[in-house]
Amino acid sequence: MRASRRYHTVALRSTVPPGTVERIVVPLLERASRKKAEMDFGICFHPEFLREGSSVQDFFHPPKTVIGAAGCAINNAFPDQTPSPYQPPSGSC
Repeated sequence: MRASRRYHTVALRSTVPPGTVERIVVPLLERASRKKAEMDFGICFHPEFLREGSSVQDFFHPPKTVIGAAGCAINNAFPDQTPSPYQPPSGSC
């Protein structure tokens, strides 16, 4: 991302604890890319809901889909989503 001028959206799919993206992932990405989250790149988090004993089944056929995003990241990561689950303020994306 550092060498590119294009806007990137980073999507993290994981079972990390709440707050990990804001406290650890975003600062690491900002430091490595020398760019600012929400301004220069988007960030999305797709938490996994895996049950013991059926984690492989849950991974390929999740019981639910939850996506958290900052800025316009959700629109860039999921452009075919209709209607968009996130409606940004008019003119912001």
